[in-house]
Amino acid sequence: MTAYLIGNLLGRLLMSWLIVFLVVLLRQRGRFRVALRRSLWPWGWIPVGILFVLDILGTVLAHH
Repeated sequence: MTAYLIGNLLGRLLMSWLIVFLVVLLRQRGRFRVALRRSLWPWGWIPVGILFVLDILGTVLAHH
Protein backbone atom coordinates (compact mmCIF):
# COMPACT_ATOMS: atom_id res chain seq x y z
CA MET A 1 0.00 0.00 0.00
CA THR A 2 1.29 3.39 -0.90
CA ALA A 3 1.16 6.47 1.28
CA TYR A 4 -1.22 8.04 -1.25
CA LEU A 5 -3.70 5.16 -0.91
CA ILE A 6 -3.52 5.13 2.89
CA GLY A 7 -3.99 8.91 3.01
CA ASN A 8 -6.93 8.70 0.64
CA LEU A 9 -8.65 5.99 2.70
CA LEU A 10 -8.02 7.78 6.00
CA GLY A 11 -9.32 11.03 4.53
CA ARG A 12 -12.49 9.34 3.33
CA LEU A 13 -12.98 7.72 6.74
CA LEU A 14 -12.49 11.07 8.49
CA MET A 15 -14.99 12.78 6.19
CA SER A 16 -17.51 9.98 6.77
CA TRP A 17 -17.16 10.46 10.53
CA LEU A 18 -17.49 14.24 10.13
CA ILE A 19 -20.77 13.86 8.23
CA VAL A 20 -22.15 11.56 10.94
CA PHE A 21 -20.93 13.97 13.65
CA LEU A 22 -22.64 16.95 11.99
CA VAL A 23 -25.92 15.04 11.68
CA VAL A 24 -25.74 14.04 15.35
CA LEU A 25 -24.83 17.63 16.29
CA LEU A 26 -27.91 18.94 14.49
CA ARG A 27 -30.11 16.32 16.17
CA GLN A 28 -28.67 17.27 19.57
CA ARG A 29 -29.40 20.96 18.89
CA GLY A 30 -25.79 22.09 19.03
CA ARG A 31 -24.68 20.25 22.17
CA PHE A 32 -21.10 19.57 21.11
CA ARG A 33 -19.99 17.18 23.87
CA VAL A 34 -23.11 15.02 23.61
CA ALA A 35 -22.78 14.87 19.81
CA LEU A 36 -19.10 13.97 20.06
CA ARG A 37 -19.79 11.21 22.58
CA ARG A 38 -22.65 9.78 20.52
CA SER A 39 -20.70 9.82 17.27
CA LEU A 40 -17.78 7.98 18.89
CA TRP A 41 -19.57 5.31 20.90
CA PRO A 42 -19.51 1.83 19.30
CA TRP A 43 -22.91 2.13 17.58
CA GLY A 44 -21.84 5.47 16.11
CA TRP A 45 -19.27 3.72 13.93
CA ILE A 46 -21.94 1.75 12.06
CA PRO A 47 -23.20 4.74 10.02
CA VAL A 48 -19.59 5.86 9.54
CA GLY A 49 -18.75 2.44 8.11
CA ILE A 50 -21.80 2.48 5.87
CA LEU A 51 -20.95 5.94 4.52
CA PHE A 52 -17.33 4.90 4.01
CA VAL A 53 -18.27 1.76 2.06
CA LEU A 54 -20.82 3.68 -0.04
CA ASP A 55 -18.16 6.30 -0.83
CA ILE A 56 -15.64 3.67 -1.92
CA LEU A 57 -18.31 1.82 -3.91
CA GLY A 58 -19.38 5.03 -5.63
CA THR A 59 -15.80 5.80 -6.58
CA VAL A 60 -15.20 2.30 -7.94
CA LEU A 61 -18.44 2.35 -9.96
CA ALA A 62 -17.68 5.82 -11.33
CA HIS A 63 -14.36 4.63 -12.74
CA HIS A 64 -15.79 1.60 -14.54
